[in-house]
Amino acid sequence: MSPMQRNFALAGGLGIMLLAAACGGDGTGPRNSNPAATAAKLEALDDPFDTPTFLSFRLAAGFTPVASASLSDLRAAMSAVQAGPGIQPAVSFLRHTLDRRSVAGSAMFLPPEILGKTYEWNAVSGTYEATTRAGAPANGVRFILYALGGTGLPATPLQEIGYADFKDESTPSLEKLHIVVVASGTRYVDYTIAVDTATSSFTMVGFVSDGSRRLDFGLTLSGTATVVSEELTFDINAENAHVRLTATIEFLSETSYRSTLDYRFQFGAEVATVTGIVNQDGSVVTGGFTITLNGRDIATYNAAGGQWSRPGGGALSQNDLQAVAEILAAAGNLGLRLNDLLIL
Repeated sequence: MSPMQRNFALAGGLGIMLLAAACGGDGTGPRNSNPAATAAKLEALDDPFDTPTFLSFRLAAGFTPVASASLSDLRAAMSAVQAGPGIQPAVSFLRHTLDRRSVAGSAMFLPPEILGKTYEWNAVSGTYEATTRAGAPANGVRFILYALGGTGLPATPLQEIGYADFKDESTPSLEKLHIVVVASGTRYVDYTIAVDTATSSFTMVGFVSDGSRRLDFGLTLSGTATVVSEELTFDINAENAHVRLTATIEFLSETSYRSTLDYRFQFGAEVATVTGIVNQDGSVVTGGFTITLNGRDIATYNAAGGQWSRPGGGALSQNDLQAVAEILAAAGNLGLRLNDLLIL
């Protein structure tokens, strides 16, 4: 695996990996079952992902015949990093993506032969099948969405609740898929996934809604042979709720790298941050992270010792242990939600 391939495999879950490492897998990290107020607000941000419409969309998206390997490779890379603190996932996002160049006029995400087709659920075969139904976009496909039963499949008799359009908007140097979900005249999902082979970057931008509450999100991954950067945002503007992650991994040599993390959560006047730098050279780890809540340092993490402490030294209070554990857990969950959008 080349350095550039390895870097992009890491970038997909960079922020989550750093948070997972900070929590510690050896029992030294804080644990508490009572959610802190800040963590509860973080957890509520992802409510739009739990609607019946979104769950029906997830099922339909799993049947989409995507031609490009870009999406599956990226999702696998993200999952590999999120699964644990290891920094050498076997999956490479670049293997099928950045080493390949688009062909002018070709559909990169969707096979040309399926464009313009509408897919409906066949209750007998238990799968989505292309039909003669009109309405699909000329540059994509449409999946009819149905109310789901207890098995997670469309309930019988079938009850249509909306549709999901997958539109291929690729150009010679840009693989781009535009996804829109509509139910009862309301747009619940609208986002694009794009892989730019010219700039070696990946973006996912759009929103998910529950019909009244809209969560805007953005993810950008970019990199060179030595540096990988990630920027992630979640925003509910009506509630002045904002989450921003910026993170980088700099590969200093074949055995050493530097990870930089800046995570910020804002809910009105309330602000929590997780910031720091970790250096690793072989088995030697130095640096750490600091967590603040409303401008007050509440915890520091020593990467070398794998322990949390008060900023001035000493054990954390029970309340601060609770805040640290729940903020990190809720933040990690937001990153995992991105995988719900990489379901093709």
